[in-house]
Amino acid sequence: MDTKNNTDVVKSNALIDAAYSPGSVYQMRVLMAVLLQIKSKEKLDFRHRYYVTAQELDSLTGTKNSYVELRKSSIALMKTQVIITHSPDGEALRNQLRANLVSSCEYLDREGRVGLRFTEEITPYLSELRTRFTKYQAKNVMPMRSAYGIRLYEICLSWLGEERCFSVEQFKEILDLKGRSFDRIEVIKRRVINPALKDINTHSDIRVKFDQKKTGRRVSHFIFSIVRPIKEKQAAAIALDFEPWVTRYNLAKDKNFPDWKSARRKLGKAYTAYRRDPLSWVQKNCPDSDYRQLLEAHGQERLLID
Repeated sequence: MDTKNNTDVVKSNALIDAAYSPGSVYQMRVLMAVLLQIKSKEKLDFRHRYYVTAQELDSLTGTKNSYVELRKSSIALMKTQVIITHSPDGEALRNQLRANLVSSCEYLDREGRVGLRFTEEITPYLSELRTRFTKYQAKNVMPMRSAYGIRLYEICLSWLGEERCFSVEQFKEILDLKGRSFDRIEVIKRRVINPALKDINTHSDIRVKFDQKKTGRRVSHFIFSIVRPIKEKQAAAIALDFEPWVTRYNLAKDKNFPDWKSARRKLGKAYTAYRRDPLSWVQKNCPDSDYRQLLEAHGQERLLID
């Protein structure tokens, strides 16, 4: 695999909104590893084969069982069908396009390596993209354990800063949720939405909240609210202002802390976590009202996560 230091995955929004099953999380990881090799602004030859090794997948995901899953996942990707309703530039297609994602798979057993080719119909949604595309860093999805987490992350990211509302039937169609069990809302939430949101809010660079809307007595719509939390550079810029505030907060909780150094020794791991990521620590450990007040003081009200 030759990514040439590329860390970004780029897809047309039309492909992100297409209807298809993500299959297993391993299938999505293999797909991401291939997409890392594509230069989205250049023309893609559908005859070109992209190679991924189990060792490279292990490095990208932090796991150790990619060798077992690589071949199985690659073969499954060949069977994955995508239903597309818009062109890469966002124009509605006259007729629905149904295409396979991958045209062929070459597996080199002794090398633990697989080579994939995209179909001719799919390549325009991955290359020569100028508008209506979404780009994100692979590190935001590779650690996820839910294939639906990766799919939902892409869908939400393409609508960053807004609410995205799906009818229940539309949501099931996009993620290809088939079977009578998915007729029950609680099953969709337990098996799809809840694991996906846990992955997104734990591993990615956005935060997503879920709500549902009823028509009469039945749940008719799913609503996802999407925001991007404060970036690392912003955190570093105001970290010095956090420290005395966090000190006061902890002193108020425990009168035995005469100063910050004493508090730091007492807090131990908590202090280490705070210094590593001040904002996450404050969000997790401090009252919402104080957190809101602090962000407002720094002019960051739009970054509040209610």
